[in-house]
Amino acid sequence: MLTRGITVRTHRDLIATFGPEFVQTGFIDPEFGNALRIAEELREEVDYPISRVLPTEEVQAVVDDAERFLEENREKIRLLTFPSSE
Repeated sequence: MLTRGITVRTHRDLIATFGPEFVQTGFIDPEFGNALRIAEELREEVDYPISRVLPTEEVQAVVDDAERFLEENREKIRLLTFPSSE
């Protein structure tokens, strides 16, 4: 988002901006927009009501999604960070 001059103050703003800027434009696969939303929901569940404990499988699914996101989008991220001079 920073490469596009977009700054956000909260996790909620990041989620709200990610969809229109990256998913709806087709730059990022919609499955990753959904994965980001799920990760944020889980983060809120464990950050606020202290009694929530996440099962290992749920945490592993979020980590797996993040790793797949990086693998599938590494080149896009590189191009955003270091645009070609063509």
